[in-house]
Amino acid sequence: MDLVFDEVFVPYGRDPGEHPEGGRRHGHAHRKHAKRRIVAIVLASLCVVALAGAGAVALALNMGKANLVQEAEVEVEQGATSEDNGKTVVFDGVTYRQKEHMTSILLLGHDGRTTDELNGQTDFVMLLAVDTESGQMDLVSIPRDTMVQVRTTYSNTDEYAELRDMQVAAAFAYGSDLNHSALNVCDAVSRMLYNVPINYYYVLNVKGIGPLADAVGGVTVEALMDVKPAHIVAGQTYTLTGQQAYYYVQYRDINQHASAFGRLDRQKQFLKAYAAKAFAEAKGNPAVIMGIIDAVSAYSTTNIGLPEMTYLAQVFLEHGMSDLDMLTLEGEYVHNNETGYAEYHLNRDAVYQTFLNVYYEPLPDQATAQEAGEASEGASNAKTVSEANT
Repeated sequence: MDLVFDEVFVPYGRDPGEHPEGGRRHGHAHRKHAKRRIVAIVLASLCVVALAGAGAVALALNMGKANLVQEAEVEVEQGATSEDNGKTVVFDGVTYRQKEHMTSILLLGHDGRTTDELNGQTDFVMLLAVDTESGQMDLVSIPRDTMVQVRTTYSNTDEYAELRDMQVAAAFAYGSDLNHSALNVCDAVSRMLYNVPINYYYVLNVKGIGPLADAVGGVTVEALMDVKPAHIVAGQTYTLTGQQAYYYVQYRDINQHASAFGRLDRQKQFLKAYAAKAFAEAKGNPAVIMGIIDAVSAYSTTNIGLPEMTYLAQVFLEHGMSDLDMLTLEGEYVHNNETGYAEYHLNRDAVYQTFLNVYYEPLPDQATAQEAGEASEGASNAKTVSEANT
């Protein structure tokens, strides 16, 4: 059979049935509760729009915006300097000022191999950064094999053990339920990105990819590569639905070095095409967004509440794809001969530049401003002299 999925994650050489700290997890009740809560959020959103009136909608939007924005106390990269704890930084000769109205949401694709002992891995990690003032949205792709520091947890408590270097995908395996697993990935990504606050997440089980595509009548793409299980040929155009969409987004051959990067390209392509189609349909009928969320609610886990979701939907409808930039953290793939796994090592300078581009804005060029001021002063003096001579 040609289909090859990711290897099952076995923490530090343990048997796949053994939890990192022993014991069994009690996450099923939490998962069912989370799914019911998503359905409730969808229904409540529809009710707010249909029944509550403009005042209540405005209140929900303002509350959602206020809840999403978190004050950031970020770290400064070694190659940068700051005199005000990161509010402004100088990097590579440019002075940047931190944006004050940012929110960050981690989008995760859960591999679907949850057991009573392990929560599996996340094969899709993207950070959605939204400037709530301008509506600018940046989607930052984080390769699943990116090496980060991960907190390992005990089975039935929230107590953290020591930090260990591992692939970011493995961070999801640690947590007493899917909620804590997702927050553990948020914690790892936040640490990797200079402690930028990441308090919200949306997790989609890979089994929900088909229903997600079906909810908009399929997603049209030009195939970036062959996907044999789905009979997809590179260069051909397909409208992906159901299992074909699932294979296109999820398939990779673990025997090929850095195959996860090729899959990431397909995931970004699919997501961008999906968002464009959803926006086009939702522009004339905002209920389409709630219909999409409802279609995948059984496969989803999130801690985004009604006000926050209402606000994000409004931002998407207002700005659509025009303000969405898709970025990937730069780095290099290497093969670890001891573990047999691929590792993606970040280029820290390039990552910091991406971080600045998303969460900061450059100040006006002080040299240029000074030159302009001197020129203006000179012109003013010349005018004064001329008037005096007259």
